[in-house]
Order: sequence, then structure tokens, then C-alpha cells
Amino acid sequence: MVQTKTLSQKYDLFLITILLVMSGNPIVNRQTWVKEAVVIVGISLLIIFRQYIHFTFIKKFFKYLLVFFLIFLLQYLYLDYISIPFLIGFILKVFIGAFIFYQLGNRFSLVLFQAIFWIALLSFPLYIFHFIVGDGIIEKIVLLTNTNSIGLYTFRPIFNEPILRNSGIFWEPGAFQAFINVCLFLNLKRLKFLWKEERFKFIIIILALLTTQSTTGYLVLFLIIVIHLSIYFKTNFIVKTFIIFIFLGITYISFAYLPFLGNKLGYQYQSAISTDLEYTNGRFGSLIFDLNYIKKHPLIGNGFNIITRYADNPEIIYALEDGDTMGFSNGFSDFIASAGILGIAWYFIFLIYFRSEKNRSFLWLLSLLLIVLFQGEAFLNFPFFIALPFISVSYD
Repeated sequence: MVQTKTLSQKYDLFLITILLVMSGNPIVNRQTWVKEAVVIVGISLLIIFRQYIHFTFIKKFFKYLLVFFLIFLLQYLYLDYISIPFLIGFILKVFIGAFIFYQLGNRFSLVLFQAIFWIALLSFPLYIFHFIVGDGIIEKIVLLTNTNSIGLYTFRPIFNEPILRNSGIFWEPGAFQAFINVCLFLNLKRLKFLWKEERFKFIIIILALLTTQSTTGYLVLFLIIVIHLSIYFKTNFIVKTFIIFIFLGITYISFAYLPFLGNKLGYQYQSAISTDLEYTNGRFGSLIFDLNYIKKHPLIGNGFNIITRYADNPEIIYALEDGDTMGFSNGFSDFIASAGILGIAWYFIFLIYFRSEKNRSFLWLLSLLLIVLFQGEAFLNFPFFIALPFISVSYD
């Protein structure tokens, strides 16, 4: 039997750091040279670690890409346009994430916990500094780095919010909470162990999540707690049900009475249904806007290039070409409008069914949480999330 080479664990934290930085750190992703960075990182991983790229991985990698290639081909035939640079970038993003997920295997979730801990810990002194000095520091940071990030922390301005929100190394607090929550969920079975053996790190991560003040983040955290109690909390059915209802009650009270939770959702919904504009900057407004494009090409989508993606809204194309990010806020509907129902369905089919059957229930729950998270940000534009179907899980 021929033994295949396995990547040493000493590279684990290094590889996950690369993956996280490439998946939403403005010091890279907000630069004009971000496309070149994706190419450099992807090719570097391919060259440096080529001896660890096994045939099993290659087979799975191209199997995942096959349906997306079919979608891109159909888009070329029906939309008469496809961006070759985007196609190359898409392949490299999937490769960056898939290779790191595949090489770390079942170690990934624990190493991610360590990485998120360090990101959270390093964010606090900078978050406090930002809180004290105010948004005036941002102009100096922009002059220094050409973005509002110094790599270890993102100096996001205070908008119409009661208090400064913590973005960590990512582009906004809603992104930071997503990585924290995915980290917690991937460690769902060992949360009790982590609380016992890594309590300081666990507390720091939870505090970081709380300082994001993210509506979606709190909702997903409550879901994780309820799921964990339902599955792994060893007690009788009556006590377990009572505890779950307490957490559900806390969730309701939080959204009903905390101004930055319930009011935020209510404001976004009212803005979406009351405006005369075709597009409003919010998850509900984005959803309503995207539905028109989903109806145009429901199966294959409208492509990822702005020329076909926003063909009916030239004003948005002009704004994006001028460098305006537009703040699209619903990553789930955006991906369906871009890659169609076929694209989003293949993503979750590959995540759930291309692995051991005994892990299906866990992966269905993971899919549910991802759908909730995707309502807030376009996470599928980044290597971490677009390659998440390659993650190894060992839950039964």
C-alpha cells in the first residue's frame, strides 16, 4: 500500500491565518491589487505544498467545480458574456479554501478555535483605543494603509449606533460574528470540553461576539446554544425542554427590547417595503431587489460580472465601476441571482451528501446556520465559505 504524505501540524495555524485573511481582511480585500493577491496565494500554495496534493483531493476538487463550470457555460450561451479573470479567480478561491480544509482535516475546527481566540484577543486593545480616540484615527489609518484596516483590526466608523462595534480583522462586525459562530458550531460536540479546558479562550471569543452587536450574530449564537442543549446536554426531557424555552425566551426579549436588535430589523424591513427606490441598503431591500434578477434566470443566474448581474440597472454598474461598494446586504439572494438555484443547490448538496452518511444530521444543521448567516453578507465571495463543502467533520 502506497502511503500519501500528510501536512505537518506545524503549518496548521499558518494556513488558517492565510485563509481568514484572504476571506475578508480589508488590508487585502479592499486593495486594488486583491485579484493579484488571490493569484499569488493560490499559486504559492500549489507550488509550496504540491507534494501534499493527493489524487483524492484533485478528484473531489474538480467534481465540485464541474457543476459551476456547467453554470458558467450556460451563462455564456444565454447571457453572451463571461469574465475569464473572474473564472480564474473563482477557481483559485475554491482551491485556497479547499486545499486548507482538506489538509487540516478533522483538526480544522480546533485550530480555527485557536485562531479566532488570537484574533479576538488582539482586537480588544485596538477596539478600546478606537473607542477612546474616536473615528478621527480612521483618516490616518487610510493614509497609512489605503484602507481602514491595519491587518490586526479594522477601524470601522460609528454609524447610527449607540456604541462602537468590534469588527476584528474583518470588514465589519457582521463578518466577524459569522466566523466566530461558525467556529463555535464546528466545535459543537466539544463546547463543554472547551469550556472546561480552554475557559479563558472561550470567554474571550464570546466577549468578542458580544462586542460585534450583530443582530444575526446573536440570533445564530442562541441557535447554537439551543442545538447544543438539545443534542448534548445530558438530562431528562422535561428539564432540557425547560432550559431550551428559557433560551428562546431570552432571544425573544432581546430582539423585542434591545434597541440595536429589534429596532434594527424593524427599520430595515420598513425601509424595504416603504421606499420608492429600486434598491435599498439592507438585507430585506437587497432581497427584494435580487428577486427581480432571480426571476429573470432562476436556474443559472445572471453571472458574477456586473455587466450581466445588474444589466437592468446601469446606474449600479456605473457606481460599482467608480469604486462604490454599494453595500449589498443579502449574500444568500445575491448568490442565487448570480449563480442561480442550481449553484446554491449544488453548494449545499456537496456540503451535505459528499461525505459519510453518519454526519448528515450535523451538516443539515450547519447548512441551516449558513443560510441564516448568508442573509447578512456576501460570504460566498470568499475562500472560507465558498470552499466550506470540503470541510472534514467527524460527528455521529
